[in-house]
Amino acid sequence: MISKKTFLSAILSLLFIQTPSMHGITIFGYNLDVTSRLSALYSTIQNYMWNPWSGPIHEERNADAAPVLVQCAVDNFPQLCDNLVGYHILKTILEYYSDAAQAFVQPTIDNFSRMCNNKYGWLIIKTIFDHHPDATQALAKQMENDPRFFYPFNDLVEHKTQTKQHLRVHLLKKYKELSSQGKTNYQDHPDLQAMTKQIIDREHKEQQKGRYTFVHAHQWDYHFYQELYTDLWSIMHEQPNNYRFVRYEYPIKPSTEAFFTYIEQEQRAREELMNGSVKQFYIFFGHQNHLLFMNYALFVNPGFSNSGYYIRANKSYAPKSIDCSSFIKELQIDQYLIQEELEHLENQLTELHAEHASVSKYGAALLLSFTPELMAECVYPCQGYGEKRMVQIEGIGETSDPQIILDTLRTAPEKIVNSDQVEFACILSHDAALIPHNGLDIYEFNAADQDKLAAWRAKKDKLMAWIKERVNKRRQMLTEQAAAKHMRARL
Repeated sequence: MISKKTFLSAILSLLFIQTPSMHGITIFGYNLDVTSRLSALYSTIQNYMWNPWSGPIHEERNADAAPVLVQCAVDNFPQLCDNLVGYHILKTILEYYSDAAQAFVQPTIDNFSRMCNNKYGWLIIKTIFDHHPDATQALAKQMENDPRFFYPFNDLVEHKTQTKQHLRVHLLKKYKELSSQGKTNYQDHPDLQAMTKQIIDREHKEQQKGRYTFVHAHQWDYHFYQELYTDLWSIMHEQPNNYRFVRYEYPIKPSTEAFFTYIEQEQRAREELMNGSVKQFYIFFGHQNHLLFMNYALFVNPGFSNSGYYIRANKSYAPKSIDCSSFIKELQIDQYLIQEELEHLENQLTELHAEHASVSKYGAALLLSFTPELMAECVYPCQGYGEKRMVQIEGIGETSDPQIILDTLRTAPEKIVNSDQVEFACILSHDAALIPHNGLDIYEFNAADQDKLAAWRAKKDKLMAWIKERVNKRRQMLTEQAAAKHMRARL
């Protein structure tokens, strides 16, 4: 007597027989044409192999039948790999016989393009990735080399960075997002690809120094404010190397009693934020000045909430405009200019701002590189609204220590629960992160039209030179007046 598992295998084989003379076959009184065979197969054997009311007997039958069906499924993989019934057949075989995953890898590679463009084909690939990781190395390589998918590490093999580790663990999810069909499509944008490799290369160099890196992306408009404020600050103070300002506020003259009181307030705010008290400092949509949200890797977080998407879409959740003329007052440059010069300066800034908008159609990014000491003072893992959170790590337990978390993300990200949704906040306070040369380096990256950017910077630099010349001239004049007054007092 033929066994039930052999009978099921025969049914599976028979349903895929296609010859010019055969328009249909009959099983259990049903005449099956070619187009209905898969549905008939599903309805015929579902009560045996994957009955929803399965109990111990059905579980035993499933485990018994699954290995026998593997070869038949491989032989008929093209007919199974892009439809609902085929998905159920392959998924159930994998569920009850995990070794089948290895057998399904080559057929998946052979039908890869077709499966990626199909809902059920993609579910089959996902099933192999999610439940049978030992069989996915060849599939991962197929994705990395797929011409529709931007994988930045094919020529950066030695870069063992957080971004690379993140993509390794979440390759399946990010494949869809970064392919030519995804909302974070980089494949069709060579300027973004070049920018991405620059970010990863800098990430690698900073981590090689023993530093810890994060990425923050924003709409292109913020590049204007960052560059302008940094240049204006440099006129009044020392030029900050490898640093860009991301909080545009310096409200009190340094070295005054009021300034030191302000610094004490900043320190208290930072300490409260590090202890988890966030509500008094943060209001949704960015109307706050103490927190900068950061990703530990370029494409962390799904969908519309990662740095990679913000760069591609030229957007970010933050105030849409900043009054850059206020920089002149905050940095006390207005004390060195007469009224006509101030009006000229404001007109020039308005023109520069308008011209800047046409320089790039993409957003921009900052790579923030911390010493371990500074990171411990002002960085913590956070929820989407800025509230401090704990991160679960296998073998360690819950922690909010950013160094422990990042060391794990670099070496064994699989140990962190839901590592694609770990976000960090940097506390922007004038007693720590906002002090240039205090343990934080900030590097800027963009995918702008470089010719347009060079022309815009030439015009901007000319204006900065004009401001600096007048400020220095007034400073010299005030110094001479003070010296003369002192001499008269001595006489």
